[in-house]
This record gives sequence, C-alpha cells and structure tokens, in this order.
Amino acid sequence: MFRNFVSTILIIAAVFGMGVFVVQSNSTVPTERVSIFFSPNGGAAAAVVVELNDAKKSLSIAAYTITHPDISLAIIRAHERGVKVRVIVDPTLAGASYSAATPLMNAGIPVLVERGSGLLHHKLAIIDGKTIITGSMNWSRAGDETNSEDLVIIRDKTIAESYLEHFEKLLEKADPFERPVARSSK
Repeated sequence: MFRNFVSTILIIAAVFGMGVFVVQSNSTVPTERVSIFFSPNGGAAAAVVVELNDAKKSLSIAAYTITHPDISLAIIRAHERGVKVRVIVDPTLAGASYSAATPLMNAGIPVLVERGSGLLHHKLAIIDGKTIITGSMNWSRAGDETNSEDLVIIRDKTIAESYLEHFEKLLEKADPFERPVARSSK
C-alpha cells in the first residue's frame, strides 16, 4: 500500500515537474512544491496549522470531522484576519460535543454538512486557490499523535483549481449546519 502511495506521488511529480522526495516517519523534508508528513508525531497537524496561518484570501475545507484544537483555532484566526473561510463536514459527527463545527459557526464561519449518499471522508483544504492540503490524516489529535497517517501539501495552482471545482460540487450537496439543541434533563 505504501508503495502504491509513493508511486502515485511520483506520477504526480512527473506530470507536473515537481521535485519529490520520500521521508521516513517522524521527519519532513519539504520541497518548493510538495511536502509530505507522516504520523504519529511527524508534525502533520503543525504543518496544517502553518499552512492555515499563511492563508491570505480564501480557505475552503472539506473534512469528515475537525476536532484538533490547534487546527480549529487556526481556521478561526484565518476568518478573523478576513480570509473567506468555507467549511463542509460530514453530518455524522458534526453535532458531537468534541466537533469544531459549533465553535467555527459561533465564530461566524459558514459551516455546512454534506448530504450525499456516503460519508464525506475528505481531509482537505484549498488555500488561496494555490495550495492543497490532503491525505489520510484526520484533523484530530489521534490522527496526529496516535494513528498511522499521511499528509500531503501540494503547492500548484492547476491542481488547486481541480480541487476547487470538486469543492464547489460538494457545496451544491451541502446544507447549513444547525447547532445541536441542548436537551433539558427533567
């Protein structure tokens, strides 16, 4: 499986002329166009935060769930800086107490839930129409500190355009997230 992943990255690199590398777990070696991180404890969540903090104009996120507090805070801070932030999450966990959907919405960020037939299982951000964050890493502490995951950051406007087209299609199948109603205990 790892071999297939590496082969895919190398094919992308060949097509787009990118400098590519393979890194060992717990190390990172960014190039100008592609960075790869592995978890556990390989700096993946920190890399997401760095990229989110660098957003200037737009941030489009599609994620199964967002629970990592540093990532959630970076999304809120981007919004506070005036970055246009849009978030789509899977409805399965959106209302959970540990989900960032409610805090993001409370901060004024449009949060939508996808209403497709299966899971919205992305872990995806498109930043300023030129940088993509993707990979298997759930945006959670477990995804960063416990699970065996990968995270790929691609800096390429052409690839970002394809991801934005896909994101816009997801928006067509999304509804506004509604805060969970607190149940009274009687």
